[in-house]
Amino acid sequence: MLRPLLNSGIVGQIQRVPMRAAPPVMFLGICEHAAHVRDQYVNLAKWNLLGLKSVVLAHVYPLALDGFSLVMGIYAPAAAESLEVVLRSADGIQVSSFRAAVSAVASPGDPNEEPAEVVLDEIPSAWILAVSPAGAGGVFIPQPGPYTAFVRIHSEEVQVGRLHFAVVDPLPLTPERIAAIKADPEAAKLIKIEFKCTSCGGGMKPYAALERAPHLEAQQGLVWYQDLPDEFKCSCGLFSLDLRIAKRNMHGLLGHTGFSEKTALSVPLYERGVIDSVRIELGALVGTDPEEEAIQRYFTDNPLVLHMSIRRSSFRKLQS
Repeated sequence: MLRPLLNSGIVGQIQRVPMRAAPPVMFLGICEHAAHVRDQYVNLAKWNLLGLKSVVLAHVYPLALDGFSLVMGIYAPAAAESLEVVLRSADGIQVSSFRAAVSAVASPGDPNEEPAEVVLDEIPSAWILAVSPAGAGGVFIPQPGPYTAFVRIHSEEVQVGRLHFAVVDPLPLTPERIAAIKADPEAAKLIKIEFKCTSCGGGMKPYAALERAPHLEAQQGLVWYQDLPDEFKCSCGLFSLDLRIAKRNMHGLLGHTGFSEKTALSVPLYERGVIDSVRIELGALVGTDPEEEAIQRYFTDNPLVLHMSIRRSSFRKLQS
């Protein structure tokens, strides 16, 4: 921020700080979606970022970071200059690291795009964005709390930002909530998570579902989330996790959609064939001109129908 100062009786003089006197790296946070696209008809690319934030809320920890991206700004980086950023927990344990480097690359752009109409030979010195997949290498956040980002220069680390991960306890899985989940054809009826030691291979596969599935426990070795131990330790002793939050909150993932396969495997509540069958049965029932009570009973037995009837609002374009 530029601040007016009093200097030798002159009001309004602006104090300017050379940019290189300020830290050349700024950790901006974590975003839910990042896309690198060309900026119209210029030979420049831009980042489309969605959900950039410094506070992450989640029901369950350990929390896998697949699908997230870490974002930082670098001021006027030199070509081939490389920076390493590490993320550490409050007790100093490193949970993630990534390296950012700038190099000159000739890019023809997307084959389906028109050639660039404006070509810029020189890019002025400015802040640029560096975006890295947060979940690369199976990175996960073991527990909620503050995590600090450092840039590593030679043998020293300089703090450049911070993330805070917080836990949000979900609503209880009441009969009303179960009915609401069943009304959504894309809702997850079962969630499976797997974690294991990369050294000895020891691990666990907890799951949560609308109804417990003993046959899956016997066939696939799944563990009902409420039966999880408070802590897991592998046989070699190199890998341990606090599972108390997962044991308490894993049911909060039910009803959600869009899980990464590396994060959690979700099983939809209804297969496509079931949805088609319900649609056909409803059409046949309406064709018989039934009593209202029959329609109500069908809706009660098939709550999916209520979700299928939802349509987005449409607005007509006003003509002058």
